[in-house]
Amino acid sequence: MITSVICSLAVIYSYVGILLAVFGIDFGIKIAKKKLYRKEAKILSLPETTEFDERSIRYIAGIDLSASTNHPSFGVVGLTVLAYPSMKVVYCADEPVLLSALGGVMPYLPEYFAIREAKPLLRVIRRYLKNCPKIDLIFVDANGKWHSRGCGLAWHIGYELGIPTIGVAKKLNEAPLLYSGYCTREDLAEINSEIYDKCDDSEGSATMFYLNWNKKNENNDSIKLPSLAVIHTKSSKKAFYVSVGFGIDFISASKIAFNCIGKNSYNVNPIRLVCFYFSGF
Repeated sequence: MITSVICSLAVIYSYVGILLAVFGIDFGIKIAKKKLYRKEAKILSLPETTEFDERSIRYIAGIDLSASTNHPSFGVVGLTVLAYPSMKVVYCADEPVLLSALGGVMPYLPEYFAIREAKPLLRVIRRYLKNCPKIDLIFVDANGKWHSRGCGLAWHIGYELGIPTIGVAKKLNEAPLLYSGYCTREDLAEINSEIYDKCDDSEGSATMFYLNWNKKNENNDSIKLPSLAVIHTKSSKKAFYVSVGFGIDFISASKIAFNCIGKNSYNVNPIRLVCFYFSGF
């Protein structure tokens, strides 16, 4: 029985490989997107988390994937684990990965990071979890619910692991604003300018403010998008954007993210440390 199953899987995998070879990477992308849509439908059907107990957190992690500039089909996954709230580093590692799906190398696809990045990220985290302390919360260098389909990479990672996640992005993802009809591309410059002005007017070494998106369109239909937290430190010219991920509410996510900023930091410590190790890649 087992032999038959293995043989069947081998035949299917070979068949997929032949189709990819015949029809090219576009065919593989179509299949991968359909699988992604089915998974996202399951994720989005889950009830939203309305409460989260910060006292339950002992260890937090930061994870990111950096693709090689010279060889885009290759990348490195970085993982850091810190004690919370002391921010003491207890683990850090990196692992080279092939950015592929369905047997083919996957290109960069905006709003579809999960297709090529979710599996290598999950593999690194699961390897860590086999022998090391449990992770209670993961910061993912990506978006969470702030996504054109409401299900960014941070959501996928949390759903697969059953661990709360927070999405942290280095720039504003404009796709939800455009795809929802909240604004036009011409309006984006003004929106970004308003965000930068708020950052410039902020006082103290670090500040956080919320972006709430709620308006009516020309047909008087209400457009409501997920909230974003913008965190800015005086040591950096740029802000970063926090969106709620899996298994945590927005207010708790933004509060914890703000607590994870170090002195003279340009990002939450778990992600900042990963980026530091990537600096030579």
